[in-house]
Amino acid sequence: AHLPALNVTGAKAPVVRVLDEAGREVLYSLRIPASGFRPPVFAPGKYTLRVSDPETGKAKELKGVAAPSGAAASLTVSL
Repeated sequence: AHLPALNVTGAKAPVVRVLDEAGREVLYSLRIPASGFRPPVFAPGKYTLRVSDPETGKAKELKGVAAPSGAAASLTVSL
């Protein structure tokens, strides 16, 4: 499964951390291109996405994100 595509503005190479809300464990952290990234997940459920820019210290957290059913969805994050 995949979570909605992320489009990040205000950072050249943001870091995305994906956490499983059921177990509160970090699944992975990646530096992504700001142009877009669709986070893969290993099982259906709700996830927390932490998007940050290490160069500026800015960060946003999105809770309760789930894989979309049907058409692909996207989320825009402004740092």
